[in-house]
Amino acid sequence: MHDAPDSLAHALSPAAVDFDTLRERHAPFMQLGRRLLGIESNVYPLMEIWPTAFRTYNLMVPNFINVPVPFLGPKPGIGLLGTAIFASSRAAGCMYCSAHGCTIALRGGADPELLASITELGEDHGEAERALARVAVGMSTTPPSLTEADLAALGEHFRPGAVDWLTHVVAMMGFLNKMMDCLGVDLEQALAQEIDEVARASGWSPGRHRVVADERPVFAPAGSPLRTLLAMIPYMPAAIRQDGRWTRGVPASGPEAGAFLAELSGYGFPMVAAVRQGRVVRALCTMLRDNLQAEDSVVGLGLKHRAGVVFAAGLGNEELLAGTRALAAAAAATDGTDGTDETDRLDELVVLGVAPVDLEVARPGFGDAEGPEAAALLLARAMSPSPNRVTAAVVDQVTAALEPAQVMELVTWFSLLSLLHRLEVVQGVRGAETEA
Repeated sequence: MHDAPDSLAHALSPAAVDFDTLRERHAPFMQLGRRLLGIESNVYPLMEIWPTAFRTYNLMVPNFINVPVPFLGPKPGIGLLGTAIFASSRAAGCMYCSAHGCTIALRGGADPELLASITELGEDHGEAERALARVAVGMSTTPPSLTEADLAALGEHFRPGAVDWLTHVVAMMGFLNKMMDCLGVDLEQALAQEIDEVARASGWSPGRHRVVADERPVFAPAGSPLRTLLAMIPYMPAAIRQDGRWTRGVPASGPEAGAFLAELSGYGFPMVAAVRQGRVVRALCTMLRDNLQAEDSVVGLGLKHRAGVVFAAGLGNEELLAGTRALAAAAAATDGTDGTDETDRLDELVVLGVAPVDLEVARPGFGDAEGPEAAALLLARAMSPSPNRVTAAVVDQVTAALEPAQVMELVTWFSLLSLLHRLEVVQGVRGAETEA
């Protein structure tokens, strides 16, 4: 580790959980991931610093990708989903996820020339692929650039269920792009070498992510999606059983999800209730339940939700801003805080979320906030843009005032809010299209 860490990943590395321990705790999920990507991701040890983070990840990825269906032939196949991940991650400026998306696409059979041209697809590329790239990019830019015409064009080439899964995987990348980019996770050398020629042709570079080698074994490309699935099958029963334990009693329909989440937190998360695929609804409800448990929070729900207000304001998402305000107000009421004072405080946080802040200086001003409060608000402000603005100065202040588990809890929460933001973006465009 450097004397002065320039990324959260490097600053948090002394608290990271070693891979041997991770394999004991999460073997089925790690084996599934290794067969999808070829490697064990360097983010795993960081997420396990706050175990809810890794559980959230392990709930999200298989359910949002709809494993095993994309490996069996129906559209969208895993190569197409990987293409969406690659386009989305490039638009969000996350070079780590771009590399991972590229390898998923290549291992899934995507056309290398298509991937090499992903940022500038022309008429010599298929209309379906161009429509997919426009939607993936439109959902992932800050501010969003998705249009009704983009979504309609995607619907001309894919049935409604396939459109759902394509947009769900882009929404999932809202979580992963935000987490990997803000942490500055080291990129695995074996994976970087596998995608280098194709990805660099598209203008990709590792950016802020150091490329590092290790001695962990690499799972070679299986040669086809079906063969990849066959390699996954030995580990799927245990993963399915664990998923069932995590999601037991959680609703899988929109109306029930809204009621469940409103009772849990005071906010019904309408972007979850509007999801049409029950598997994704159930996963999202579980992820939110786990991230909203007071007994599992090392930050405290009050501070967590106040920082969430800053983050949502920075995203410019009015629905999510209203939701995070509701969560913060509910947490304040539980703490016995005066309602009028809390409203004024939340108004100030909204201003902080959109006001210009110099994130290159050692201690940017945050009014009366000090210590952990100032650090949490600073992290929220730095993480809301895409690409993020988590500078070395931000890393220093955040890690000086917050414990590693507190940092990972906040990073996970902001990443989950980013996923919800992308869902709300596509649902808002779909609603406008329907009304028209």
